[in-house]
Amino acid sequence: MDGEQLAPQKAIMPNFLDFPVELIIAVLDYLPVRDLNRMCETCRRMREVCSRLLIWRRLGKSYVHFENSSGREVITNMESLSLREKCRIAHNWSSGFHTEHIYIRFKTGLLPWLQLTTDHLYISNMNKISRYKVQSGGRLRSLQSSKKEIKYTGHSQDVNKFVVKENNVVSGGSDGRAIVWDKASGRTIQALQSDLGSLVSIDATREIIVAGTNGGGVQMWRQSDGRGVRNVPMKDRVWSLIVDPTQRLFATGTSGNTDYTSLKVWDIATSENTPMLVCGENKRQGEGILDLIFESSNVLLSAGYDTFVRQWDIRTPRLPVMEFEEPSDNAVYCISSDNNYFIAAGYCRHGIVRFWDKRRSDICVQTIYVGGNVKSPVYSLQFNKHCLYAALSHAVYVLDFGAYKPEHENYTSPLEPLTLLSQY
Repeated sequence: MDGEQLAPQKAIMPNFLDFPVELIIAVLDYLPVRDLNRMCETCRRMREVCSRLLIWRRLGKSYVHFENSSGREVITNMESLSLREKCRIAHNWSSGFHTEHIYIRFKTGLLPWLQLTTDHLYISNMNKISRYKVQSGGRLRSLQSSKKEIKYTGHSQDVNKFVVKENNVVSGGSDGRAIVWDKASGRTIQALQSDLGSLVSIDATREIIVAGTNGGGVQMWRQSDGRGVRNVPMKDRVWSLIVDPTQRLFATGTSGNTDYTSLKVWDIATSENTPMLVCGENKRQGEGILDLIFESSNVLLSAGYDTFVRQWDIRTPRLPVMEFEEPSDNAVYCISSDNNYFIAAGYCRHGIVRFWDKRRSDICVQTIYVGGNVKSPVYSLQFNKHCLYAALSHAVYVLDFGAYKPEHENYTSPLEPLTLLSQY
């Protein structure tokens, strides 16, 4: 034995899976969301480690997550998602990955209007409004399974605008009628006729219906008995109208064809026909307002012909708080908000939808071309954390950002810089 040489022992290579959990997590912190999801699929040990909230909580700080969507009604149908799933969807938004399909195709060119609530998507189609079920994940059910959904009928001409408020659906049409339906049954509660022409914008409180007319002016009725409350004369058609969350004020946006400032705020209760506030210093050429949203009782968003989306504080209405200018000089037809940092705007050409971040007013953080090469404007849009719903002249499109990427897609390097949307 003394003369024998001992055989050298083979060095034992350390196994990454045998490392302490804290050390594995420290290494995984350097991976982007796509690689973390792939690590979860390798083995049980990695799935257990990668499922810990600590990893996704740190990674989630690098992505922007949409909060409650739509300035017209709060959407809370995504709260059940895990933090891992939220990071994956936010990564899809930041990279622009989505699947797109046509949900409804119209036989003729229309100006459809959308409203998204917790459980349903409402779509105007000529002289009726249809309701479609939204699943818990924010996606729409198939069109075939939605055939039994309620339709709200009663207009003799096209529905221009409508709003879903609490238990009612209130619409204004080209026939000059304002109709109130029961949301659950579709039963007509009130049918009111305007003497100022076509109703091009409408909103409601619990007691009052407020409608903007094509003939110039605002007409108001009491919901309980349909009796007229008051008329507010204006020298221009009222393209947009919105009631504030406290239901004490309403804002109007006119077409901008006169020498008067287009954006005004009115008191609902007063009998005087003078505005309480006028937003903006001077009349700007072509500043007609096409859409309005109250994010809160003091924060108002406006958009229109002059290519700007503006944020106003009605406590200091002399100048806008922020301005978001369309780089291609396109009019803004509609806006939607997550009531937090993000605004989605639909434009007058090529199905363009742009997302703006209130913390970066100088640059658009995401641009999406809905429908490929279509030339239609985006007449209405809504979004939640999973999907973007956009109404164009011939179809309603659903863009699903919660879809999974195919396995054969080209791999993205972890060292590749993230897009603007994910840098905050």
